[in-house]
Amino acid sequence: MKHQDNCVTDSSEEIQKFRDKCIRALARREHSKAELLQKARDFALSDEVAHEIVEDLSARGWQSDERFTENFLRAKTKNGDGAAKIRLALQRRQVSAEIIEEQLREVDWNEVLTEIYRRKYGEQPIKTPQEKAKRIRFLLSRGFSYEEIRKVCK
Repeated sequence: MKHQDNCVTDSSEEIQKFRDKCIRALARREHSKAELLQKARDFALSDEVAHEIVEDLSARGWQSDERFTENFLRAKTKNGDGAAKIRLALQRRQVSAEIIEEQLREVDWNEVLTEIYRRKYGEQPIKTPQEKAKRIRFLLSRGFSYEEIRKVCK
């Protein structure tokens, strides 16, 4: 449904189609405002009209960056991702820094790190410096800080 000529019409038909698409998307899962605005590119709508529609959905409680962040954070921590990796992913989705930091403070990162470490390595002791370095690199790639990792990799 992309418009080839990039003309902005803001027709009531396009407005309704975009609004319906947003509602269907929100019925499936939470989306950030930026994700919904990204979907507006498929429609011949001005940025102003797209923002108005998304703001209306937010005002009605159908869209919430807080709920999106909470759900995203829950899924990513369950997957074993650390704060740095999750923060970056949320920033890419243009969630406000205040919401991100507020939600990240709610998580016990030592518990998440211990769980991912136990899942990956079990009770196997570290036998060589190379093995320790490998484990540290793995956990760093998951978004944990070196200080957090040091407590687990003894």
